[in-house]
Amino acid sequence: MDRSIERVRVLHISARADSGGGPEVIRQIVSTAHPAMSHLVACPREKPYHDRFRNLVGEPSMVSIPSRRFRWQSQLAIEDLIRSAGVTVIHSHGFGAGLYGRLASARTGRPCVHTFHGMMPGGAAGLVRQLCEAALAPWTAAAVAVSESEAVLARRLGPLSRRLRVIPNGVEFPAEREESSAWLRVLSVGRLERQKDPLALLDIAVKVRDDRICRFRVVGGGPLAQAMRRSVNGLKLGRVELLGTLGSCQDEYRNADVFLSTSLWEGLSLALLEAMSAGLAPVVTRVAGNLDVVEEGVTGFLFEPGDHDRAAALLRMMANSPDVRQRVGDAARRSVRRRFAVADTVRSYQALYLEACA
Repeated sequence: MDRSIERVRVLHISARADSGGGPEVIRQIVSTAHPAMSHLVACPREKPYHDRFRNLVGEPSMVSIPSRRFRWQSQLAIEDLIRSAGVTVIHSHGFGAGLYGRLASARTGRPCVHTFHGMMPGGAAGLVRQLCEAALAPWTAAAVAVSESEAVLARRLGPLSRRLRVIPNGVEFPAEREESSAWLRVLSVGRLERQKDPLALLDIAVKVRDDRICRFRVVGGGPLAQAMRRSVNGLKLGRVELLGTLGSCQDEYRNADVFLSTSLWEGLSLALLEAMSAGLAPVVTRVAGNLDVVEEGVTGFLFEPGDHDRAAALLRMMANSPDVRQRVGDAARRSVRRRFAVADTVRSYQALYLEACA
């Protein structure tokens, strides 16, 4: 790396700091990038990532913004930090952060690298987001899709398609899972919001309840957390445990057999990558992002969103065929560890920052 990297000062912006791929990618970049490169962070005061960022960059290199809301006061604070700290590159992570980042680029003249971290594929809300992305294209030095299937959606954005890069998320490999139990231990990790469709998981749990083969553990918080708790109690799903947001999921990965995802869309799920890296067999929806990782019948199994009967049938098959579960989990672990290393992700972003500065 040439000495120009010493002049790179990156401001990372995330509209969330509770969980998710965006905050984790920021942590990976800041903690493992070239030591001569400087980093600053704008994010909400949420656990666990706000404290992690503060420990990495220090309080003076941070600015607080509201969670998933835009405020002009926060925009001005971001721009003040950019000017006072000599920021050379803005890196926005996710749609909300992208509003702050591209507007700051327009008003300060610093280039903005924007990572989508999941593009809503359709509907009125998806169309609004696509229109916003197209309008912000003039202030986007580079746009990053985290998977090839996300890039397919991003190429519909016209001007941005010419500045599009694909940088897959990387994963720090957790310890491999422990021996299986008498129950099929099903793990789900993700924010409890519409994108992840967590209530669908409960419908799947109902369908296998009488089989007495599965125990479900659900990690994550979010706007649907109360609805999940009410449904678990109302449906008397005693084998579904809602764990809330955890500081680390490593113990959960070690003590599970199957990773279940009911997402309606993804960029490239870090939780899925971590689970596969630990040797869990994935049963996930057939959506963009998941399709980039899971090969049907080889490294996991896919079901259409809403096809809860097939998801339940796959769980029954996994419970009754431990040899299949072992084979798929082993293949998943090898595939992810070969293709999705954090070091590769960070090197790609470092090169992109240097290009944006140039």
